[in-house]
Amino acid sequence: MRIFIAVFLLVIFLTESIGQTLKINDSIKCENIKIDIKVENKDSQKQIQINMSNSNSTKDIWTILTGLLTPIIALGGLGIAYRQWVVQRYRAKFDLFERRMKVYENIREVLISILRNNTLEGINMEDFYMNVRHSKFLFNKEISAYIEQIDKNVSDFQTDCMKLGENEKAPFMTEEQRNKVLDNKYNTLDWLSKQVKILDNNFSSFMEISKI
Repeated sequence: MRIFIAVFLLVIFLTESIGQTLKINDSIKCENIKIDIKVENKDSQKQIQINMSNSNSTKDIWTILTGLLTPIIALGGLGIAYRQWVVQRYRAKFDLFERRMKVYENIREVLISILRNNTLEGINMEDFYMNVRHSKFLFNKEISAYIEQIDKNVSDFQTDCMKLGENEKAPFMTEEQRNKVLDNKYNTLDWLSKQVKILDNNFSSFMEISKI
């Protein structure tokens, strides 16, 4: 926002400077023109001869160039401001890319760990849940909903693992209840394992800097 304000002020300043330069140029022309009027009577007719000459032409050119120096400097400032805007815009894109990549890598790490170990042990779930929360501000509604779906299934998988673990220590479920929890766990595991294969495709359109 500051850059746009600076550019706007530079444009105004440039316009005024050029206007002042043109005024100076016009005044110089008027001051340096000598007009000699001679009136001669011949055959009862009046002839008017006007001789105009410019003086100090070198001085005039130098004055004009000096007047143009200010708008030239203003143009240079405008170019610098534009370049800074481009750099800041690129930095903002790169920062967004890094934050999105962090979310993507964390989700992928969790999914692969679940697939390999059939458990959430050793996984930093605080980082996972934090990245899920941040994803709402980094992606559109479609990909945010997809990440929330992954989060829900990971949470369900974690809950089923806890139930089965507690049941092994101190059985509190019937065989039917235990089998139902096992079915839910493996159905969830199957869904999560499929996401490893399609995760790249779902995130690809959001990970290209040129499209950010």
